[in-house]
Amino acid sequence: MTDTLGLAELIAPTSLDTFFGRHWDREVLHRGPVPGVGELISCSDIEFLVASLGHGDPDWIRLVKGGRSVEPGAFTTRDASPSLPAVLAAVREGYTLQLAKVQKRHPAAARLCRAVEHGFLQNRVPLSRHAGSHLYLTPAGSVGLRPHYDDHSVLALQVAGSKLWRIWAPELEFPVERGALRNDRLGEPHLEVRLEPGHVLYVPRGWVHEAEGQESTSIHLTVDLYPVTWLDLATRVLRDRTELREALPAGVWSPESHGALRQELADRLHRMPSVESLGATCNAFVEEFLQWITPLPSQRPGSLAGRPDVRQTSVVRVRQDALPVLLRYPGGLRMSFAGSGLEGSGVAEVVLRYLETCSSFTVAELPGCPTDETRRELVEGLVERGLLELLPEC
Repeated sequence: MTDTLGLAELIAPTSLDTFFGRHWDREVLHRGPVPGVGELISCSDIEFLVASLGHGDPDWIRLVKGGRSVEPGAFTTRDASPSLPAVLAAVREGYTLQLAKVQKRHPAAARLCRAVEHGFLQNRVPLSRHAGSHLYLTPAGSVGLRPHYDDHSVLALQVAGSKLWRIWAPELEFPVERGALRNDRLGEPHLEVRLEPGHVLYVPRGWVHEAEGQESTSIHLTVDLYPVTWLDLATRVLRDRTELREALPAGVWSPESHGALRQELADRLHRMPSVESLGATCNAFVEEFLQWITPLPSQRPGSLAGRPDVRQTSVVRVRQDALPVLLRYPGGLRMSFAGSGLEGSGVAEVVLRYLETCSSFTVAELPGCPTDETRRELVEGLVERGLLELLPEC
């Protein structure tokens, strides 16, 4: 993913070790300007994204000012699709345009999210779901969303214009769902950050924030990051315990029973899982994350026209945007990647270890296959499944 903005580039000069050790899920980080951020998306791209939507569904598009949203019917046509002139008119009136799931419809946003996901997996930090993205176009001097917190962390990339972010320390630490602020009187912000074009801001989940457009129209893109929590791990481990799936006894709401109930719960929670069982659970988080990932479109010309023409002299490359991860199980190895996987034990492990360490190679160089034909068929299948891509012939 050397041709794409990734996590390391977005947080530089902060190292990934420092980011994950100090900032991830805990502390705000401001960086910039980062080369390439200003070219991620253009105004014409945004107009196309609006005009091409088939429905004014709030899950895809919102117009919001001061925390109040415009009803979709006020900016859609008879067939319920957004009207670009009506949307632009609302923006001129001070409404922020919010587009969701941008990675589903814009190639640069898709590559950005995939590159960030790759950075997390390479550092063995699991995510509970794919990295989503939102785009915000805010007129000068306007505020779209009032102070709020999210149940996920956000990387905000300022594409154009300027925006002043006011950030308050968490009211609720490490929230696992969105909720209303308990206290409207927030006091002075913990931090104020003015984002200029190219700047990047990391805001952990739970941190209350509000962003205000400055002298000109602001455009920023977010990458939304959902962690796997200790609660997720404990829930996964405990749900397999027979004694914890048993119904609670009668009278649990009686104060007289609470002492005995506490002791019984402690006894049932006392037994810890084995190391092997815990490892399998951690692998399951990675596997499930990758199964929800859709492979990005192939860069190979004519990929829809037929099967790839793979020969022994063909040069192929492991697609890092497929997010390949080699997982170890008692029975062997498994390479999981976007939407699929490849298992192997014994001699087949040679293939998996080679794919983990070698970025590009000729088909003939792939070890661990008994014949040239099985080697060619394996590579052909992995090209079709999105793990490998054919490089142009010289």
